[in-house]
Amino acid sequence: MAESTTAWESEAQILSAGLREQRGIYGELETHTRRQGEILLGGQSDEILALARAKESTLDRIEAIELRIAPLKVRWHAERDELSDPVRAEVQVELDQLHQILGNLIALESEQQRRVEEVRLETADKLKKIDGGRRLNQAYGATPATAPSPRYLDRTK
Repeated sequence: MAESTTAWESEAQILSAGLREQRGIYGELETHTRRQGEILLGGQSDEILALARAKESTLDRIEAIELRIAPLKVRWHAERDELSDPVRAEVQVELDQLHQILGNLIALESEQQRRVEEVRLETADKLKKIDGGRRLNQAYGATPATAPSPRYLDRTK
């Protein structure tokens, strides 16, 4: 059994390294996500496609690591109690930090979605007001303030 425990501890350290690598890449994803918010709220729509490609590439890298460590994660949940305390603590720290960064990403995405929705609603409200003003002018025959007024009127009659 000592032989299999030693092998399992080596695999657990591989799991820890993979989680650490994922955590670093999730940090890059967080940077992309922050930039996404700036782009969306700044109205820089031409940059959004490049950012989407960068995020997709980052997610592909995360997925590649996930495929490599997925069997170790399954084993971790089933056999973590068989590991020595230092190895178990190392893996648990990586898992906790990874969950924290994922939580931060979810909160960041939610906040950005909320802010973009606010901007969208404000813009829609402004458009309604503009349209309402235009309709009011049309209804009462008034000319819009931007329309030029006649400069030379014959007022002799």
